[in-house]
Amino acid sequence: MDSRKPLSDALQAAPQAGRAAPLPRPVWILSFVSFFADVSSEMVYPLLPLFMISVLGSSKTQLGAMEGSAVLIVAFMSAVAGIRSDSNRGKGGRVKWIRWGYGLPVIGKAIIALATTWPLVLGGRLLDRFGKGLRGAPRDALIADAVSSEQRGRAFGLHRAFDTAGAIVGVLLSAFLLWWLTGTPRTTDSREVLSAATETPAWIYRAIFGIGAVLGLASLILSFLVRDAKPTADAPLSLAPDLDSHTTKTIALTQSLSEKGSDPLKGQTPFRTDSKISWLNL
Repeated sequence: MDSRKPLSDALQAAPQAGRAAPLPRPVWILSFVSFFADVSSEMVYPLLPLFMISVLGSSKTQLGAMEGSAVLIVAFMSAVAGIRSDSNRGKGGRVKWIRWGYGLPVIGKAIIALATTWPLVLGGRLLDRFGKGLRGAPRDALIADAVSSEQRGRAFGLHRAFDTAGAIVGVLLSAFLLWWLTGTPRTTDSREVLSAATETPAWIYRAIFGIGAVLGLASLILSFLVRDAKPTADAPLSLAPDLDSHTTKTIALTQSLSEKGSDPLKGQTPFRTDSKISWLNL
């Protein structure tokens, strides 16, 4: 028998064993969903202060109140959506929150594009942020459910890369459209440049906001390709500390005695282990 054969087989199997498994389809779909959603958002919100102040005549206080309310509603709805999607996980609980979370911002951006008064912009902005709060936690939980423990880092890294790329593309596309529709200022004086920005026609802002809403619609359509995923069996989430074999055997013996419920000295008094033993086995 050739003793070199097992070694050669092991060397051939090593690259295959070290090759990372491909990420599941839901991770890729959610990454593209986030890409288009961020392109849509970053096309609108860098220009929103100029639109509100120069076109609608809003005050700085109104602008600050709107943004503060938007941050508050995202924080509140993120907690609510995360808890509710966990409680209804087996009944399409995550996907429906994700779809609403990407659908409402499309309506919100359309309202902003058509707004003629400050309260309408406020309503559209809050509706958009309401949707962002709905989708964030369920989307991240769905990604975690769809992958194994070895894939979590790559899955969330891919999603974050698409998310960031969408934000960059959105800002660049918005800047290009603004330049293409208005032209480059002929002066370098900052005051004259600001004056030219405030004189930008309202239809230019509305056109860019409308294009952003359409791109947001792409993320909503893609979200209908996503299905709820059951958590992988090899990826349990545990807060318990890692236990060595000796500690594990000790706990197993204690539990065994507890289940028998017998006292070797008295032979009649059942007993239970302390609740801390159960916590160690979470």
